[in-house]
Formats: sequence, C-alpha cells, structure tokens
Amino acid sequence: MLQKLGRDLWELNLDLKRAIRIWEQIVHPTIVANKHDTALATARRLASAELGMVEFSQALAAHRAGTGCAPFVAAMERLAAERGATTTTYRSPALDDPYGSDGAALVLAAFYRIQGRLEEARARLRSRVIRALDGLTDDDEENDAEGFAQLSDTLYRFGDDVNAAAAWHLCCIAYAARWAKDQPGSAPPPAAAVHDRTPAPAPAEEIEYSKAVWELLVSFTFFGFCDGPCGIKQGPDSGNHKCRYCADYAFCDACFRLLQTRQMPYRLCDRSHDFYTRTFPLRSLPAGMVCVGEQVRPMAEWLAELRTAWTVAG
Repeated sequence: MLQKLGRDLWELNLDLKRAIRIWEQIVHPTIVANKHDTALATARRLASAELGMVEFSQALAAHRAGTGCAPFVAAMERLAAERGATTTTYRSPALDDPYGSDGAALVLAAFYRIQGRLEEARARLRSRVIRALDGLTDDDEENDAEGFAQLSDTLYRFGDDVNAAAAWHLCCIAYAARWAKDQPGSAPPPAAAVHDRTPAPAPAEEIEYSKAVWELLVSFTFFGFCDGPCGIKQGPDSGNHKCRYCADYAFCDACFRLLQTRQMPYRLCDRSHDFYTRTFPLRSLPAGMVCVGEQVRPMAEWLAELRTAWTVAG
C-alpha cells in the first residue's frame, strides 16, 4: 500500500519529497520484518527500483549540465549492492513483477553506458544474461518464454538490438506454442506460424503470421500494458517503445507521441531518454533455429556464443 502511495505521489506530481521518503522507509525499515513476508519483499524491490530512478534522474541532469554526478552514482551503487544479495531469479520483469529483483542494477547499468563505462555496465547486467541462459539450456521447456523475455530485455538495455530482437522473436514463438498447448479444445495456430519443421527459409522469403496467429499474440498478457494514460494491452499493431533507462516503462505509439510532445499528463519516464522500439516477428522459424538479423542460425550455437561473450570479461 505504501509503495503504491509513493508511486501515485510521484507520477501525479503531488509531493515528490514525500514519495522519496516513503520509498526510503520501505527499503530501509526501522523495524525488522519477517524474512518470509513476500509482500514486503516485493515492496522493497519496487521501492528500490523507484529510488534508483530518482538518483538516475539527478545523475543524468548533473551529467548533462557538466556538474558533479558522483554522489548520485554512489547512491545507485548502494541500492544495487543491497538488492544484489537477493537477486536469484531469471524470470522476466514483465512476467514476474514490474521491475524484477534487480531494478536498481538496471538503472545503474544504464548510467554507466551513458558515461561510456561499458564494461562496468556489462558487469552489472551479466548475472541477468547468465540466469536467462541457464534457464534456456536446462531440461525445462516451460520456462523458455521467460528466459527469452529477460534475455531480450537485458540485451536491448546494453544496446545489442540485433540479439535482443532475436530473443524476442523466440519469446513470441515459445508463448504461442505454450498458449496453444494449454488451451484444450481450441484451434492451435498454424504449424508454420509457431515452429514448423521444414528447412529454414532463405532470408528474403518472409513468412507472415496468419490472422489467427496475430490474434493469439494480441491475446497474450505477457506483452504487457501501455504505461501511458491509455493503459491498453500492447500487441502487434499498437507499437511497443521500451525505455532503455527506466526499470520498466513501455508505451504504445499514441502515448509515446504524448511523451515526445510534452503532453503526458503524468510524471512518466522522460522524453530525453533513449528508447528501443520492439517489433513483432514476421518470420516463421524451424525448431531449434533463431533469426539473428537476416541470418537463420542454430539456436544452440547462438546461445553458446552469447554465454561466451557475457561470461568472459573484455
């Protein structure tokens, strides 16, 4: 409840200082709570991410003004360190909770990238990538959609849009397959639209999803809702603009225009932030393959290369 109050005070510009005090009280409570209180643990994760964004905004303003941003960076580092001890899940923020357990680390990594400290940014994001890859290479196919979603989310934050798009494509396929499997009596999507087992098409041979598959994709809640005032469910035709800086903000085309033209009625994100426009896949893939840019490759080979790139420093 307190976490929600802080968010409302912040987004509606009612009392920003009070919102910060509320989040600080949640993150650093004066009374030791039951360690098994999951509601409090979730509130702390959310409040930590909110405080991280407050510090990020101040650091970004100082960086652009050429003044000292070190105190704000240090505050983000403390928040990330506090959350780091409890970061154990590889589930995607969009599928688990809005920010995941490492929201403070996400905004810190974003600021490191702005400063050109790419290896430090990579270090902050490394555990998210490795956890996602671990989930994608285990024997449980039921968690593949979550793994691909978190992998995509982390890679676009680091600026690797090509691999982020490849992971997102596989997330869509995994969820379409899961949905069809879990809907008894429903008509499954056409095989070619989910995971056909024919030879890989040539890069120029685009296979568009059928109307039935588009309807399936639009119906999935894992695409999330627009964080703008419309609050619509985001699908193939609505647009999906993801902030690379904020812990979890995504806007449809209409609300993104509100943000860019300073007409957003709430205090949400910032038009000066960097955005990644996530597109929906238009190509079918054979089982075990992935489309990286214009190249269709074996998925296992691609995952192994990602693991090597993110495990080895430099």
